[in-house]
This record gives sequence, structure tokens and C-alpha cells, in this order.
Amino acid sequence: MVSDKEMEEYARECVRLAQLADDQQVRERLLQMAREWMAVAMHENGTPKSKPSLANGMNHNLSPLIPKGTIKRDSD
Repeated sequence: MVSDKEMEEYARECVRLAQLADDQQVRERLLQMAREWMAVAMHENGTPKSKPSLANGMNHNLSPLIPKGTIKRDSD
């Protein structure tokens, strides 16, 4: 079983990769994955320790993971 700390590390890695991504769809997908890993790590989805469902549309705040101004959006 994956620990909460490992799930948070996965989320941070997704954010790191999103910052490197040139393609907006890839970036958005990685950020969604990060949200889901953090949600599972924090047990917000109601089933502690379950694997993230990558298509469930969760929208959790990643502000603790993403330094302000580090991701340039195409609309910027």
C-alpha cells in the first residue's frame, strides 16, 4: 500500500512535470493528476488509501504545491 507521504510525492512530481510541459493539455492533465493524488493522500474522496481515479473531475486546491507565478498559461 502506498503511504500518504508517497502520494504527496507523486503529486509534487506531477506538478514539477506540469511546469516543464509545453503542451497545455499535458500540463492540465498532470495538474489534475496532482490534485487527485493530494485528495487521496488527504483522504478527501471518502475512501482512504484508494488509487486516484483520473477521470472523476475533482478540483482540489494545489496552491500549497505550486509556487505563485511559476506556471505560465497560454492566456497570460
